[in-house]
Amino acid sequence: MQAQRLTACLTLLSAVVWGCASGGFRAARDGPEQAFPDVGSAGVVAAEAAGAGESLPPPESPPVLVRNADLTIRVPVVEEAIRRIRALAEQAGGFVLSSRLDAITVKVPSGKLDDVVERIADLGELTHRSIQAREVTAEFYDLEARLRNTRATRDKLHELLQKAGTVQETLQVYRELGGVQELLERLEGRLRMLRAQTTLSEVRIQVTLKRTPGPVLWVFMGVDWLLGKLFFW
Repeated sequence: MQAQRLTACLTLLSAVVWGCASGGFRAARDGPEQAFPDVGSAGVVAAEAAGAGESLPPPESPPVLVRNADLTIRVPVVEEAIRRIRALAEQAGGFVLSSRLDAITVKVPSGKLDDVVERIADLGELTHRSIQAREVTAEFYDLEARLRNTRATRDKLHELLQKAGTVQETLQVYRELGGVQELLERLEGRLRMLRAQTTLSEVRIQVTLKRTPGPVLWVFMGVDWLLGKLFFW
């Protein structure tokens, strides 16, 4: 009877985990009572863990956004502009992600993105500016809910591991625990990446040289203007 109950609990927990992986919180919550009518207190805890994962954004919470920018500026001295952009990013609490002779990419706190963009634009002649925003509110809160759900399942499996009475039962729990731990690490990694994207904005800047006409070019430009005045009024 104990072995059957352990098997039922493991099956239920597996359903919870895979429901968590696919986003099926409601299916994992509503299904167990019919599929496993005699799982005892362990099944109740697992079912509660499945239901606890379902979450919606708080009503007054602001949207979670990933914001990035692309700029092109024209300057008299490219190297000097690159140096000043680097300094601006560091002053804002950011850092340089990559840099080459005529381009630089920086990461800055998302709350300071607009200010940094304006300061970079002031370094020269702004020829292109694009700011993109992508809302990830639903994905963010969904990942948080899945993490809570998966952690509750992992903790329950640790409890079942202590109650395993045979080697076969122990191995069965270990197999389930391995799958849960793998899913947990993937969800944690995804949430860390999403938080990094919403906390820091990426600014990609292309820097081009602003060319000033030399004496010869000025002469040709003057001749062109003079000819225009001679033949056209």
